[in-house]
Order: sequence, then structure tokens, then C-alpha cells
Amino acid sequence: MSVNDSPQSKDQRRILILGCGYLGRFVVEKALSQGIATDALTRNSDTCIQLQKMGAQKTISQTLATSNWHSEIDPNHYQAVIVSVGSSESTPEGYRESYIDGLNSVIRWIGDQPLRLIYTSSISVYGSSDGDWIDEQTNPAPENWRGEIILQSEELLRSKIGDQAFICRLGGIYGPGRMRFLQKTWSPENQAEDDGYLNLIHAEDAAEALLKIAMRKPPPASNIFNLTDNTPHLRSEVYGKNDSPTAKPYYTRSNRNRHSANRRIDSSKIQAELDWIPKHLIKI
Repeated sequence: MSVNDSPQSKDQRRILILGCGYLGRFVVEKALSQGIATDALTRNSDTCIQLQKMGAQKTISQTLATSNWHSEIDPNHYQAVIVSVGSSESTPEGYRESYIDGLNSVIRWIGDQPLRLIYTSSISVYGSSDGDWIDEQTNPAPENWRGEIILQSEELLRSKIGDQAFICRLGGIYGPGRMRFLQKTWSPENQAEDDGYLNLIHAEDAAEALLKIAMRKPPPASNIFNLTDNTPHLRSEVYGKNDSPTAKPYYTRSNRNRHSANRRIDSSKIQAELDWIPKHLIKI
């Protein structure tokens, strides 16, 4: 389904957002505020209508993994494509459909067009590191199937798209309506076992960084960036600082012994290469 199917022009800056969940909508809003013509694809038809009202010129309601949308948009019309897809199901099958099948669909759609593609990956590809600093030179070592599948999607892009693919490994995304990282309280019980570092990024800052990669001329020199606010904090420092009545205890009987990743993500490279500075930092 296509909404607001207006003529497309090659003589103006134009991007396509594939996947308009929480982060994708921030990217659309930020792009439009910068005068960038923006089209979008999302599996949610209601979101299509919302994006149209925001000013998106063309919105399509389709599942990324299908080829049904390929004939509705021409890759030759865009300076860049941002893939910000999320899984509809937290299962291996749901992840593979979104991250592997979805990217295979994008690759077929691009064909041999020289199109810049920005992909939102995850710091989960790194695994844990006993609190050590991790940068883009660190070898990925995912510790669960989610990280494994996301790493496979990165490898797929690099093998098929090559230097036209730019991978952003994002930390935990928060912002208006998504404050779960801050709406928890800390219990000292077992804290020595699980008091690892949080690596967060505000959705508005993430959107700004993605657009810098998309619109930069010439393209960035690097193809992989960590994308966090570059100020990791221990869970015990963050949880319990929020007085919200909706705050929830971090430790419960079900998750008390669950291992959490403990790493400090270094995002200084994207700051240096793209002159990007996050505006939102957690106050401790």
C-alpha cells in the first residue's frame, strides 16, 4: 500500500527510511526538519498515515522481507537509504525474517545501483568484556542468538554492498515514551555479580548521527561506527536515580542471576569523523 504517492525528483536531497519504528520516526522527523525530502516504508499502516502527516512525501506499508514494495520505489531516486528495521517477534525466526530476509530483499531491490546504505546494528555483536573499553577494532563475539543473527546481517551487507554499506552499532535507545532504562530501581542484592555498564543513546542523537552519515559529501572514510553517547555508567549509578512512580526493581526472582553484558563502548570515532556530539547525556 502506498500513501501520498507524489512525483519524485532527482535534483533534490532525498532519502528513504526502511523501518519506521521508534528510532525510524525520529529519523524521519529530523530529516524533514533539515529540509531533506523523505520517503518511508513501515509494516504498520497507521504509522504510514502518521508519517504522511509529518510531511513524508511517500509512505509504503509493507513487510521489508517481501518484494512487494520493490516496484513502488526506485533506488535511483535516493542519495541514501537508512535501514532501521526491528523484529516484530523476539524469536530466532522473527530476527532472521527482519534482519536477514529483510536485508536480502533490500539487496535485491538495490541491484547494481551505487546507493549509500546506512544500517542500524547493535553493540550486542560484541558480547561482554569484564568492563573493558570496546571500539570498532574489537572483534565481535556475540553471546546469544540475537547478537549472532545481527552479526550475520552485518556480514551479509559487507559481502553484498561493500564500501557503500555503513554500519552503526547502537547502544540502548531511549527517549520520550521509551524510558525503561531509567525507570528502574537498584537493589544491592547480588550487585557485585551483575553491576555492569550501560551504554545508551538518545533517539534524537542517534537520528542526527545517522543523517550525518547519509548526507555527508564525500562519504565517511569508515564503514563501521559505534553509536552511543560515549559515557557509560554502571547500572547501580543509573537505576535508582529516577523518582518516577512507575520505576521497577531491577532484581526479581526471575532475573536475579541473569548475566548482563559488562562493557564500555567507545564511540569517539564517529564524533571525530563526523563532528557529531550527543546532546543528551544521563545525569548521575
